[in-house]
Amino acid sequence: TMEVDQMLTLKMWDSYGDGWNNAMFTWATQGESGHIMIDTLSYGSSGSHQLPVYDPDACYTMDVSSGAWAYECSWEIQTALGDVLLEGGAPDYGQVICMSYNDTFVPSLAPTDAFVPSPAPTSDFACTTEMYNGCCAADDDDP
Repeated sequence: TMEVDQMLTLKMWDSYGDGWNNAMFTWATQGESGHIMIDTLSYGSSGSHQLPVYDPDACYTMDVSSGAWAYECSWEIQTALGDVLLEGGAPDYGQVICMSYNDTFVPSLAPTDAFVPSPAPTSDFACTTEMYNGCCAADDDDP
């Protein structure tokens, strides 16, 4: 059994209130076969799942299939501090989060005289557009 480094929270909503109607999410380690978790919002207007992060240096993918009534579905992934890392709807494929130990640093919570490494780590470590060697590359809003 692999040790969990941290947990992220997947929050899911359905605007009609009857669940995701067969839309499924898949949480996986990028570049590895298989998945970590596949599930859905079975019923109701909201729900959540804990998404395990095993490797703090890995990239993880979130895919959401369409199901029926896809326009009713929305979701977001949050850190333990409540920072939103990714958000989307259904269908939504290819969203990527790259992790590192510095990603929990939130500049707005640091004292004004705190040492800030350069480049400053950030809580925004989502990479949805640019890829390099199968993982995230910096884009305009990433450090």
